[in-house]
Amino acid sequence: MFPQVKNLPFCKAYAIGKSHQLPYKGKLRKAPYSGNTVHSDLSGKISPLPIGGGQYYLKFTNDFSKFKTIYILKKKSETCEAIKDYINQVKTNQNKPVKVMVNDNGAEYVSGDVQEFINKEGIRM
Repeated sequence: MFPQVKNLPFCKAYAIGKSHQLPYKGKLRKAPYSGNTVHSDLSGKISPLPIGGGQYYLKFTNDFSKFKTIYILKKKSETCEAIKDYINQVKTNQNKPVKVMVNDNGAEYVSGDVQEFINKEGIRM
């Protein structure tokens, strides 16, 4: 009823269509020191509402050590103050400045206050 698999001709189009992209073999750039590059993301609304009423959380990940710091925020408008606090903590604890902040360019990161602070600190986004 059906032809045997070993008797089917090779179909180049089928083989290409079923192929998968190979994994990236290049080296990913890692931050040269702890605190140099920081990844940040704001998430929420948290449900059910936790004790203390924080609806959002702002997560910072140190690219070098992968250490994560989380701030619980009641409002998105608290994002700028949390970013300032985190950057100042890194500067104090590491004795080196944050040079790069990686984020999703959400509205909370492109607001005037955050951009002004980032520019003043010389941080590249």
